[in-house]
Amino acid sequence: MAASGISGPTRARLWSSITAERKEHIPRAITENVRRALRAQPQSNPLTLKILTQMDKTLTPLAASDPLRRSVSAPAEVSLFRWIIDVFTVTVSDGAFGNVCLDKFPEVLDNMFSLQTNVYAIFTRRPKILAPKAYDACDKLSKILARYFALPREDKVGCADFVTRAENEIRSAGVSQEELAMIMLDNPSTTAFWCLCRMLYDPGLLSAIRKECEEAFSRNSPTTSADIPVQLECCPTLKATVTETLRLHSGTHVFRHVSEDTEIGPYCLKKGSTVLIPYNRLQVSRTYWGPDAEDFNYRRFLDNPELAHSRYFRPFGDGIHQCGGKAMAPQLVMYFVAIVVCRYDVGISGGFESHPFPRIDFPKGRATVPMPVAGDVPHVTLTPNKRAA
Repeated sequence: MAASGISGPTRARLWSSITAERKEHIPRAITENVRRALRAQPQSNPLTLKILTQMDKTLTPLAASDPLRRSVSAPAEVSLFRWIIDVFTVTVSDGAFGNVCLDKFPEVLDNMFSLQTNVYAIFTRRPKILAPKAYDACDKLSKILARYFALPREDKVGCADFVTRAENEIRSAGVSQEELAMIMLDNPSTTAFWCLCRMLYDPGLLSAIRKECEEAFSRNSPTTSADIPVQLECCPTLKATVTETLRLHSGTHVFRHVSEDTEIGPYCLKKGSTVLIPYNRLQVSRTYWGPDAEDFNYRRFLDNPELAHSRYFRPFGDGIHQCGGKAMAPQLVMYFVAIVVCRYDVGISGGFESHPFPRIDFPKGRATVPMPVAGDVPHVTLTPNKRAA
């Protein structure tokens, strides 16, 4: 919460307040609400299915009267990173908060893009004076969402149940609307960017995944929302590609406060100190992953899917603080990719041979999903194909 800009007094109120319904500290109750909403198998999870269905609507390449939710309906050239972030922002916003949030506050799109590309500064706790873009975007988003939360309940049609429960519990601790909004911001768009980049720079992989997805989706339509997770399981190359992308392009640094002296092997962690857990370093350990640990090789998970359950693979953290979106995020990224390759002809503008693969912006750190160097982000051509008609 500190990394998201929640003030010290508010964090103290949250941890000292007990929910009336569950009799537990509010941060734990929030986490449990999210996990309850996400822990069910995807095909029986209403929230996951709702957001997957929204992704389908967002990416339908047909002309529409709503400019916010209009996908590419004619050949176009777009910044791959910006387009993906916008698609995920619309999808997650409509799925979690209902259409009313973007209808009333369309500026969410620009501010979310600014936050996504600068959020590393907040997670590494840089002073506001050194990271004005990040904090300005966060402040604007929190105020926008605070206005959304202030709307009458009857106006928030389509709001996900877990959002309503979390809102009730946080309000019981006297948290401001701005701080309430800051607790609920996240989506896996950056992972989707890296995944699609890996495919666009490997025509053989792109072709294999397109063939899988067409077999699973295009030739088995119509598809109900409950069918989507089942059909994604019929795409092992896609699943392995997303998993390998998570291995190389996720696994955050996590900060933990030491509440009492703790001995771990020959080390003594002193009470009051802060521990940095670099999960991403586990995921590129040559000791476990071999000499090609830092290379992209989706076949490692295709040939041995059990690697995804290894203790050296922790893209969503671990323990009680594990990301609540662990089950939903891969499904959303996989379905995004499946829709794109089935409905669009997509390629790097000018050809990938003339545009090097985007570099990771290491100076921005690895506290979050790593960002691409801004000047390396490719533009792509998107053309709705005949199969999408």
